[in-house]
Amino acid sequence: MRIYTRQGDQGETQLVDGSKVPKDHPAIVLNGHIDKAVSVLGAARNTAPEVLKEDIKALQEMLMGLMAFVARGSKEYELPGVKSLELKIDSIQEKYPFDCYAKVLDVFNKGKFIVPGESLCESMLHVARTVVREAERYALQAAREQVLDGRLVPVLNRLSDYICTLAIAAAFEDFVSRITQIVMRELEECKKLNFDKTSGGAGTMYSKNMNLDLALKFVDAAAKRASEIGVPMVIAVVDESGVLTAFSRMDGALLVSCDLAIKKARTAVSLRMPTDEVAGLIQPGKPLYGLQSDSTLCCFGGGFPIKKDGKVIGAIGVSGGSVEEDMDVARYALSVSSAF
Repeated sequence: MRIYTRQGDQGETQLVDGSKVPKDHPAIVLNGHIDKAVSVLGAARNTAPEVLKEDIKALQEMLMGLMAFVARGSKEYELPGVKSLELKIDSIQEKYPFDCYAKVLDVFNKGKFIVPGESLCESMLHVARTVVREAERYALQAAREQVLDGRLVPVLNRLSDYICTLAIAAAFEDFVSRITQIVMRELEECKKLNFDKTSGGAGTMYSKNMNLDLALKFVDAAAKRASEIGVPMVIAVVDESGVLTAFSRMDGALLVSCDLAIKKARTAVSLRMPTDEVAGLIQPGKPLYGLQSDSTLCCFGGGFPIKKDGKVIGAIGVSGGSVEEDMDVARYALSVSSAF
């Protein structure tokens, strides 16, 4: 079978019923937009998470059926129902709600526009969404001029909404994948640590380097520095598995600082880095973007890993003053650790 037939060299093509029309006929132009969307969706499907591949393929097939309806001529084809598309949209939104998407990606809140780019699949789906929106605008104009079926407009509108929800789902799946990779990497790091499994029971990750006596020395050192600068602080020390080992709230320290100090310490030990460095890695486009949505972590300064012989044995978290004051107090405690 040859690719070229020369039958369209005069600027004409056939509708489904065999009738000939110019290639710039409204039905052909609209199908050009839809055809573009089908192709872009193919690229999205190629990079999509497994849970979305079948949905995207079914959408491609639906759009191809819609193209047959547009170019049907005198033949009859069933037009996809708006209600069925709304059911698909509702089903996806139950799994991937808009409000969570706003928190994870920070693109829907505060009046901001969608900024694609969380994954290649999500980005390609948004391209397909804009193509279908373009098709909808063209169909609306053609329907007003009574050269295309007006029933196409709401269908195209719901199709673009459906593609948008698929893009949200793709962004979520990518976010989960990245967090899973981070967790797995941290678990591998934990395996390298020499835990004493007998001290805390079989299988318990119990530190043989961080103990109450050592943790209290860090707390005392931090409290001393906090008193020197005149800021009441909350100080928390955890072992390398994130278990709270020592805790102190100085008189007058803010209640909210109790939770924050522990979170800072656990964040520092979980990611093996100071929390002020984490802050730079959770910005859009950075490796840990999205991690800020984890309510158990604290991604601003005041938490530092505690190391011994180059290995992380725990972490200290300080809260109560400005970020700079919290970091100053924590650093002071670390600076005198050599005396311990």
